[in-house]
Order: sequence, then structure tokens, then C-alpha cells
Amino acid sequence: MDLGYAKKLLIDKRGGLESLQEQLHESGELDESQQESAGALSSHDQHPADIATQTFQREQDRSIDERLDYEISEIDDALERIEGGEYGKCEECGKTISDDRLEILPATRYCLEHAPRHVGPAAEAANQVTQELDQV
Repeated sequence: MDLGYAKKLLIDKRGGLESLQEQLHESGELDESQQESAGALSSHDQHPADIATQTFQREQDRSIDERLDYEISEIDDALERIEGGEYGKCEECGKTISDDRLEILPATRYCLEHAPRHVGPAAEAANQVTQELDQV
């Protein structure tokens, strides 16, 4: 894949993710306390189911924000690989990643054969725990 084209794909995708993240932050719901989001003086003023719904929505927004941070970080890493001459090479086997795969997943680190089944912060934590348990 042409590196200039890959860089454009990555920068465009990063801009889209940053825009989504900005919208999430502008909503102010990530930083609100439970009482602020409920608009009540006391949490006793609300039905427990309403509080649970608001708590769920706030946690969902935080999870989305965490995922956006992860995706932006992966794009930044891919941009560094372009600058370092390592872009498009599988980190597992060193083979060239197909242009079709890079077109769909421009920040990917792996060829299809070595692609992890799950990616993201939760998968990384699970892998770390698995590795620690293997050492025991």
C-alpha cells in the first residue's frame, strides 16, 4: 500500500474518532456526578431504576471514551510505524500485510493469519492475566 495513502487514511480516521470523542466530552455526561446527572438535590428523590439507568449510561459513555482513546492510540502507533519504515509488516511473523486488509484496518499490526481474536483494553488485560497465571 502506498504510504502516503495509508497516512491519509489514518489521519482521516483519527480525525473522525477525535470528533466523536469531542462530542462525548461536550455532552458533559462523563464528568457529571450521579446527582448532577439526575438533576436532583438528593439521590433519594429518584426511583432506584432511574438511578440505575443513569449509572449504566454514564458507564457506557466512559467505556466508549476508553475505546476511542485506544483506537486513537493504535492510529498514532501506525503513524509511527510509517515513519519508522515498519508499516504494513506483521508484528508476529514479519510478512507483508495485504493491501485489502490495510484498506479496511489501516492501523492493524498483524496479517490475517496472526490477527488476535479480540483487541482493545479488555483483551489486553485478559491476555496479561493469562500470562501471569501461566507463570504461576
